[in-house]
Amino acid sequence: MNRIYRVIWNCTLQVFQACSELTRRVGKTSTVNLRKSSGLTTKFSRLTLGVLLALSGSACGASLEVDNVQITNINTDIAYDAYLVGWYGTGVLNILAGGNASLTTITTSVIGANEDSEGTVNVLGGTWRLYDSGNNARPLNVGQSGTGTLNIKQKGHVDGGYLRIGSSTGGVGTVNVEGEDSVLTTELFEIGSYGTGSLNITDKGYVTSSIVAIVGYQANSNGKVVVEKGGEWLIKNNDSSIEFQIGNQGTGEATIREGGLITAENTIIGGNATGIGTLNVQDQDSVITVRRLYNGYFGNGKVNISNNGLINNKEYSFVGV
Repeated sequence: MNRIYRVIWNCTLQVFQACSELTRRVGKTSTVNLRKSSGLTTKFSRLTLGVLLALSGSACGASLEVDNVQITNINTDIAYDAYLVGWYGTGVLNILAGGNASLTTITTSVIGANEDSEGTVNVLGGTWRLYDSGNNARPLNVGQSGTGTLNIKQKGHVDGGYLRIGSSTGGVGTVNVEGEDSVLTTELFEIGSYGTGSLNITDKGYVTSSIVAIVGYQANSNGKVVVEKGGEWLIKNNDSSIEFQIGNQGTGEATIREGGLITAENTIIGGNATGIGTLNVQDQDSVITVRRLYNGYFGNGKVNISNNGLINNKEYSFVGV
């Protein structure tokens, strides 16, 4: 890539902007590879590619926007203010082995932002760290008002703070954690915040949540979790009050099967008046270990155990609290 520019009109901002000569018009599929061999500094890459990839409201700067049928590959160390994948159209971001993507400031990253948009992030052996330069956890919305998918495979790692799947009404989000040493860490984790969210942990994939995990958060939301084939979800820290909620105000369902494992502290199924929660523990070696279990706290809760599935209740359980 050279340093020759062209000036174009940004219809969204209603201003002229300087862009790379390689800028493509909307509608053409294009692929951009962010590599160390480009010869650009990280700061220069960020400025140029922020304009190159998507001429939208934050086109000049510091956010990496992947939109308008764009595909972007990262296999080097790089940092942006935010990652916006599928803002109005379709975008794919691949964080490959050797790639280490991080944040520089306090901003929310989004996969599938607006209605009819579709964003996909594949973390395939690389690392995506969603903390800013001051080590403050930053939000990631997967399926904000559009459709968003986050795939973590091939020993990929996502180190997240506040992760919301289906974060707004109409949003549809999916997170897949697949394979041994494929890891997702979160602090606050909502699966179906206001929209529809799905979490699948399979083939020894591993997920942690250290503050709270909620499946079906707000009224009319829908959240589903499947932990299977040796997948594991750890929902705890040093505070025994941490909660795992299934159907808080919306509809939530968690299924553990084929050797899946969940470990949690306080597990609440059907947390509020509008909440509908279901916990399914299926098959031998499928286990959920909890400190306290509340089934039907203020809402509607159901627990199904089949085929030698196991609930390991360390302290006590309440039904119809």
